[in-house]
Amino acid sequence: MNKWKKIFFMVGIPVCVIKGGSDLVMHHEHHEDDSPKPDYMKIRNKEYSWECGDCAYFDMKCWKACRAEKA
Repeated sequence: MNKWKKIFFMVGIPVCVIKGGSDLVMHHEHHEDDSPKPDYMKIRNKEYSWECGDCAYFDMKCWKACRAEKA
């Protein structure tokens, strides 16, 4: 049992600390793909129950366009 405790403290914890530090230091950019989505990515059997029924709940561009269209 002591063997695995030593392995955990000598290997496991330093690996986790080094990996966490590298994740904090090395940032990589996330980008949104603005290209139009294929038809199979937007299948709707019925509209959503909110006011802009064709918009996904967190799709802010669609919500702004829908509200501008209604105004």
